[in-house]
Amino acid sequence: RLAVDVREQDLVVWNGLEERLRLPWSEVKQVVVDPDHKTCYVDGGKPALSLLVPGPGAAASYDIKDKDRLISEILARVPAELVHASTDPCITAPKD
Repeated sequence: RLAVDVREQDLVVWNGLEERLRLPWSEVKQVVVDPDHKTCYVDGGKPALSLLVPGPGAAASYDIKDKDRLISEILARVPAELVHASTDPCITAPKD
């Protein structure tokens, strides 16, 4: 299970004690959120710098604890003009 820290300056993803991703809020390209499926994609410009918060039943190789809180905190940190709503149940990462 991944752990995600929402900090003042950045979003940090941990796998145990290993830092997997650090994305400064200033480098977020967009956030795509599907409130109906409780899924959120934070686009850092490349897949390696992005995070998918999978909703219930989503096909993902990992789970994240307290997803509703996490999505709310992400949306509070990202400027509204970078947030896009989606009703598509499949939110996929862009290809490199």
